[in-house]
Amino acid sequence: MIPEAGLPDYVARQGGMPTVETRGKLTIIIHDYPSGGGLVVTSHHSVEHYGTAILQGDNALRLFLVALLREFHGDPCERQSLTNGGHPYDRF
Repeated sequence: MIPEAGLPDYVARQGGMPTVETRGKLTIIIHDYPSGGGLVVTSHHSVEHYGTAILQGDNALRLFLVALLREFHGDPCERQSLTNGGHPYDRF
């Protein structure tokens, strides 16, 4: 069985682990890392809804929550939103 990713794995993968907030039925994922480029991703689905991916972590394969990975749930979703006439995600 592949272990779940922890903080060191998310740091190795993308520079940090996002903060997750829930406001009513809205899930807010905040990517704010020392490397900069802060991004706020919102969704009407839970983090678990998006499933998991087996990827290289800090020093081994780990099971990552896809919604917490900007490479899968932040940047691609923003591109799709813009393609459909939506707005970019908030940045800070």
